Amino acid sequence: VISANLQRSGLFRPLDPAGFVERDLTAAVQPTFASWKEINAQALVNGKVTVVDGRLVVDFRLWDVFAEQQLLGLQFTSSPENWRRVAHKISDQIYERLTGEKGYFDTRIVFVAESGGRLDRTRRLAIMDQDGANPSYLTDGAAMVMTPRFSTTSQEITYMALRPEGSSVYLFNLETGRRESLGEFQGMVFAPRFSPDGSRVAFSVERGGNSDIYVMDLRSRTTRRLTAD
Repeated sequence: VISANLQRSGLFRPLDPAGFVERDLTAAVQPTFASWKEINAQALVNGKVTVVDGRLVVDFRLWDVFAEQQLLGLQFTSSPENWRRVAHKISDQIYERLTGEKGYFDTRIVFVAESGGRLDRTRRLAIMDQDGANPSYLTDGAAMVMTPRFSTTSQEITYMALRPEGSSVYLFNLETGRRESLGEFQGMVFAPRFSPDGSRVAFSVERGGNSDIYVMDLRSRTTRRLTAD
């Protein structure tokens, strides 16, 4: 998973393990740098995975081959079923240490999944890891969902749901699985977006062919109209 993450970024080229001169490295032992220079490796990642009292423990080291020094050494502990997320977190650490930019591997994508034919199309809110793994549905398909957007904390999603009786804007909490409506609005409500601090949601309301922008404070649930055009 780590190798695939880094390769997809376009900034790394993992070397074929068949060409490794030194094998069976452990996190506790410094590598023989000459063996890695021989195959033109610029950086080396090695580590160890163990299960202790039912917990997954991952130690890893990042080495600068030409400078012959350790760049990074960390340990992650998690439940065994979260092994992919640990791999994403390690990928982020390697990416940031070598490029100077924040990694994006431990992130998720929220999207609308369509199924069925043209006349009986079902649209469900879905989520997956950035590499396409662990896809799951967040809604049951009873309503047509559109325009999902993450909050800045990535723990909440806002989206529009369209039913025969009208449209609504919802908040969905990924930690608790709780869904709540922002309330009833006269007209068609659509295109919700979180404010940068996550405390408000902006959306459009269409009435009689005219649409305007509104903002709701999520704490007080008060709504303010921003445009009149």
